[in-house]
Amino acid sequence: MIDRFLVGLDRDGTIIDDAGQSYLGRDPDWRSKLKIYPEVPQGIKILNSDTRSSAVVTTNQAGVANGYYGTERCEEVNAHLRGLLLADGLRVEGFYYCPFVDSDYAKKKGLALNNSWVMKKCEDRKPRVGMLRRAARDLGLALEDFSMV
Repeated sequence: MIDRFLVGLDRDGTIIDDAGQSYLGRDPDWRSKLKIYPEVPQGIKILNSDTRSSAVVTTNQAGVANGYYGTERCEEVNAHLRGLLLADGLRVEGFYYCPFVDSDYAKKKGLALNNSWVMKKCEDRKPRVGMLRRAARDLGLALEDFSMV
C-alpha cells in the first residue's frame, strides 16, 4: 500500500448548497442556483496542498432515473462546477456521477422497474465504492493502492 489518499467529495449538500432545491439541474435556470459553500475552497486548498491526496467529486444523480434531466445535464453541471473551482485555483482530479437507482428506490418513487436507469444493484451508487474505483483507475492506480482512514 502506498501512502496516498483518495478523497471522494459529495457534490450536492457538501460542496454546493442544495437546500430548498430539488434536483439541481432540473430548472433551466440552474446556474443561478449553484452556490458553493463558503468553507469549501479552503478545504479543497488543504487537500491540494498535500501531494499525497487526490480529491474527486462523487455524486448520486437520481434525477436522471426520475426523468428530471438527462446525463448531459449532469455533465454540464459538473463541468460548470469544475470551472468555478478552477477559477479559484482549486484542483479536483475528476467528477463522477451515478444516474442509476436500485429497485427499492424505484418502487418507493413509483418508477417503472423496466426503466433503463433502474438496476438491482449498482456498484457506482453510493454508499458503494464504484465511483471511487473508477477514479483510482483514472489516476493509474487501484482503490487498494490508497491508504484507508
